[in-house]
Amino acid sequence: MPVPFTVDHAYDRARASDGVSRYGHYLREAVAADHGLVWGFEDETDRQHAFAALAWRTATGPVMAPGYVRYHHLILGAEVYRSSWDGALLASVQLATSPPAGLARMRQWADWPTELRGEHYVPVGPYEQQIGHRSDYQTGYALTTVSLEFGLHDVMLPPPPATPTSRGAVYVGRDTIEALVEALNIVVAPILDVS
Repeated sequence: MPVPFTVDHAYDRARASDGVSRYGHYLREAVAADHGLVWGFEDETDRQHAFAALAWRTATGPVMAPGYVRYHHLILGAEVYRSSWDGALLASVQLATSPPAGLARMRQWADWPTELRGEHYVPVGPYEQQIGHRSDYQTGYALTTVSLEFGLHDVMLPPPPATPTSRGAVYVGRDTIEALVEALNIVVAPILDVS
């Protein structure tokens, strides 16, 4: 079964400006830029979810490129966020997929163009030149995606740091990312397996 998300510990250590963790540096900057909003919640679960969302945003692009969290080559994007409705922790993952059978039979429509990146061919949007060559009004690119929207109700998150300046905030951030990656992989891996 494919692994949707991984944490690249080796790259993180090797590229750390502080000699410890590249992600840690970015997380400290994100916490400082947050101006204490995470810690403005009275309820610890709300702080936990807000910190998890901040930790995820920091660990992925565009904040970190390459990200501390790496995606399977068919994943176009992933977000973890706190619901403004009830404070629940939610996730959104977008996957590049082949077109449904009805579109697939229409052979004049092209599927995702790909580029070799590392060991995999990664789906990319077509360039304007590619689109222009398919301009007879009956052909083009059918770029299909699946958007997974789900709650992360059972994820076992560590308690959030006590304050924005807590010395252990980076370690809590790293443990939070590990918990999120594990939870996301449980949900997304079976979908990737059939994509």
